[in-house]
Amino acid sequence: MTTSPGGTPARRGRRLPRLAPGALSAVAVLISVVALVVALLAYARGSDDSTQAVRPATAEATPTPTAAAASTAASTDDPAAETEPTDDELQGTDAPLPSGGAPYTVVKQDVRITLAGGAGIQRTIDLDQPLVNADSTRTDVTFSTYHDPAQLEFGTDKVAQARTRDVTPDECASNIQLSPTDREVELSQDLVLCTVTNGVGAVNEPSRPKMARLVVNSIGPDNTATLTITSWEIPR
Repeated sequence: MTTSPGGTPARRGRRLPRLAPGALSAVAVLISVVALVVALLAYARGSDDSTQAVRPATAEATPTPTAAAASTAASTDDPAAETEPTDDELQGTDAPLPSGGAPYTVVKQDVRITLAGGAGIQRTIDLDQPLVNADSTRTDVTFSTYHDPAQLEFGTDKVAQARTRDVTPDECASNIQLSPTDREVELSQDLVLCTVTNGVGAVNEPSRPKMARLVVNSIGPDNTATLTITSWEIPR
């Protein structure tokens, strides 16, 4: 036993127990396994959070209407669109008129219209309603003061002059077929004309060509004219 210089025995330091090499390897492996498990748990939690953050973006988008659907809706909401004539309906004015004795039905009788005159005036007329200042689709004849005397300019060649204001629709049909006149007719007092309309009348009214009789009641110095219109439905 060693002693200190002062004669007191010196104390030996405690030695830590030594681990066997195999134990150290086991501890290292355990630490590695724990670290791997912690890493896997952290990764799994991060994946769940990212999935939840992305889910709102995958919500179903509201479908937008197609062009065809929008067009269908517009035509359904627009009453005028529902009553626009088809090509077959507009071709009614080109169809042959019925033979003598056909049963005509009165649609409008002795409707009086006034066409204000003046210099360089044009007024469109729908004979089916009747109506002055009609749109282009419904116009059957145009009143024009670009000439003196004023003229009626028809949109069809089925026009004829009659001898009396009491001419029947059957007589009108015969005159149109046997002695038609020009599309442009000069106005004069007591002039009587027969023509076939294009059939396009008021909104929601079926498109059917009609026989129309026009009587010029008066025409003033400034070409202001008053006309009486009667129309009949043409038998099919």
